[in-house]
Amino acid sequence: MLFLAVFCGFLAENQREHYVEHQREKQYINSMIEDIRSDTASSPIPVAKRILKRNDSLLMELKNPGIFSDSRRAYYLWSESDYYVPFVYNDRTIEQLKNSVPSGW
Repeated sequence: MLFLAVFCGFLAENQREHYVEHQREKQYINSMIEDIRSDTASSPIPVAKRILKRNDSLLMELKNPGIFSDSRRAYYLWSESDYYVPFVYNDRTIEQLKNSVPSGW
């Protein structure tokens, strides 16, 4: 009888752990979706596209033979071409997942 009680307790605990892990999985997925939304909302892609257009204009200006007589536009485009747009990402969910894995895995 005692064996049956311990065995049923083991099954109940296993079922509870499975339920808790499933709920944690849903929380991680929702958190990751929020991270992705925040990353795409602060995307540097529009700024990078403008910079690429300026760089293309700079290349066309440098190919123009009239650059030797008037290079003001080329200087302007050159000064705007080295602008760097850093991509800042949100990795809180990944860090939580890393910290939740037991050591030795």
